[in-house]
Amino acid sequence: MKVVVPGFSLNALVFEARARFYRQSWYEREPFACHVWSQEFVLPASFKPFDEPPIRQHLLPAVAWAQAYLQGDAPILQDHYVWTSDTDHNGDPVYVGMAAEYPGLQVHRHLTITHKWVA
Repeated sequence: MKVVVPGFSLNALVFEARARFYRQSWYEREPFACHVWSQEFVLPASFKPFDEPPIRQHLLPAVAWAQAYLQGDAPILQDHYVWTSDTDHNGDPVYVGMAAEYPGLQVHRHLTITHKWVA
């Protein structure tokens, strides 16, 4: 599978295909979602989005995979995610995929339980 993502960002992909993404906005101003890649990227044929345990890669392969899925060129399994090494402003890891109970692709973060959650 080869997908080229020239000068793209996660926000641009979501905007372009917003009807196919679960409606949420928490990530729109996060640096990882706003970052525009200046190089072209070819998703390697060996890319396995659902590795167990997850291999955390930069967000670019996850965006390329989501673009390929939206074009009908990549499989999707509900309740499976592409984990990334990118984090939100709190340092929580970001992942992309689809949960059975929500319509469309989703961008999620894995909330890290820290002292700030203690009452």
